[in-house]
Amino acid sequence: MNSQIDPEDSASQIGSRTASKSSTRRSRRSNRSGSHTSDTSSLTIARAKEAARIVEQKAEAAAFKKCQSLEEQKFRLQQEQERLTLETEIAKSDAKEQVLASIMEATPRSYGPNPTSL
Repeated sequence: MNSQIDPEDSASQIGSRTASKSSTRRSRRSNRSGSHTSDTSSLTIARAKEAARIVEQKAEAAAFKKCQSLEEQKFRLQQEQERLTLETEIAKSDAKEQVLASIMEATPRSYGPNPTSL
């Protein structure tokens, strides 16, 4: 059994002890409430940061898709340009061959120019 008497055990301290316990309870509640608010604020900030990161990633994905589409168009245009160059060379060779053929038909064989010198 505790036989020691403490100052807070005196009759004059009864009201203050009750008030002290009450304020301690309020303080604990407000600390919990403050902690809860702090936790909520931290979660809100974390959520906002994550939402911003998601928006950034979506923008990057859209830009990548657009860039990829442009690269595909560029490749198709290069292929088309190469095809047209080849067709042009073929057309030039066909035209040259037709001119040479018509020259050969128009001139007698013994007096005709050498078609390879054209």
